[in-house]
Amino acid sequence: MADAPLTRSAFLRPAILAIWSRGQLAQWASRAAASGITAAITKLEVIAPELRAVLADHGITTVGAFACYSDHARQAPLPGTVRPVGADGRLLSGIEWYRGIVPGNDEYDDALVDRLRAEAERAEVGTILLDFARWPGHWELESRADGHPRAASFDPQTMARFADRIGRSALTPHDILTEHRSEWADFRVDIISAITARLAREIRAAGAEPGVFLVPVRHRQRRADYGQDAVELAGSVSVFAIMAYQQMLALSSADVLAMADEVTSTTDARVIAMTQITADPAYAGRWDWGPPIDADELTAHLAVLDAATREGRLHGLSYFPGEAPLPRTDFDAMPRLEGTLR
Repeated sequence: MADAPLTRSAFLRPAILAIWSRGQLAQWASRAAASGITAAITKLEVIAPELRAVLADHGITTVGAFACYSDHARQAPLPGTVRPVGADGRLLSGIEWYRGIVPGNDEYDDALVDRLRAEAERAEVGTILLDFARWPGHWELESRADGHPRAASFDPQTMARFADRIGRSALTPHDILTEHRSEWADFRVDIISAITARLAREIRAAGAEPGVFLVPVRHRQRRADYGQDAVELAGSVSVFAIMAYQQMLALSSADVLAMADEVTSTTDARVIAMTQITADPAYAGRWDWGPPIDADELTAHLAVLDAATREGRLHGLSYFPGEAPLPRTDFDAMPRLEGTLR
């Protein structure tokens, strides 16, 4: 299938699609198309022919997002699901809606591949972005203010796999976090890179292009905290969507472009900047999406990223959440502004 036109997209949450009628979806698609939206991203599992048809009637391509190591929206856990364990040996508590799943369990990964294969065959989309293809952590809160996710996962299975890798008969979390921190980081990167390669092969077999959502921190921190190494991942995928939700992590336009430049300077992959267009509790519900967004600052922020897209530094922008009022896109008609949104 042809590559989806990702220059300007919007992420539609499945919970919203579940309550919209066909007419409401068509109304949204009409407004979105008028705003220059060319693609709608949503969870792969909810994509059906009717959804694709309504969007296609307005010139909008459907893009799938597939959750790897999180099952917050699933009715039941997949076989082999292992929850994150902290350095104290206890299960990590959930944060907001997030609990997370430990990567690397063979039974779980086999089930995950089977699920992707089935969903990709049914959805028939041109691009599939792997979500939660990373080590556990609720970055929306834990990576704020230069923070780091809680160390995980020290469950018996993962500990045994790591001990075998480095030729040790037994290890404690303290041993790993002091004597073997670098090896531990490499181990986690290898696990994430391996499952991404495996899932990407399934995506390509389904006739689609594979991509990955990246945590919105700089490369070194992303690799150490979440096991995502863009250089390694680029061997399997050709699109990265950086979840640059600026209110959640206090990101400026310069921060977003620095992350994008870091990826494009070291890989051949295209980079999409996911951009937050609201923090209103009407959309965020009880979750913390950061401080309110000033409309003028949002416009300035988007104008800078739009200019970067036209200059080739970014491949495109994606608005989150797509059901919120879409921002202006006639940036050429506005004074050139430097976005400093915080």
